[in-house]
Amino acid sequence: MGKKYRKVNHGDRSPSANRGSAALAVVPNTPPKVSPERVRLVVMLLTVGGFVAIAADCWMSWDGFSTMPIDWWIAVALTAIVAISQLGSGVIQAMGGNPFKGVGGSVGGDGA
Repeated sequence: MGKKYRKVNHGDRSPSANRGSAALAVVPNTPPKVSPERVRLVVMLLTVGGFVAIAADCWMSWDGFSTMPIDWWIAVALTAIVAISQLGSGVIQAMGGNPFKGVGGSVGGDGA
């Protein structure tokens, strides 16, 4: 008749499992098995890593702009634009936004 699905999770099931779809019936509704301290540690390490990456990007931008035949203040302004755009993008993402909305290439983000 049809395919028989084996129940993977014998514990709690998703509330949407009663809609008749066997694929939804195997989605577990259990809390994550990770400590809050570990989550905070990973978030802190990723935040520090993000700032280090922004600093490295600004250093490389300054190194490149300062070797160009332009005035020093133009090189500083271009490097500042890089820093501001990187930090602004990070703030928008931290607040739950999508800085690339409408740019393309982001299937889930372009319509939101």
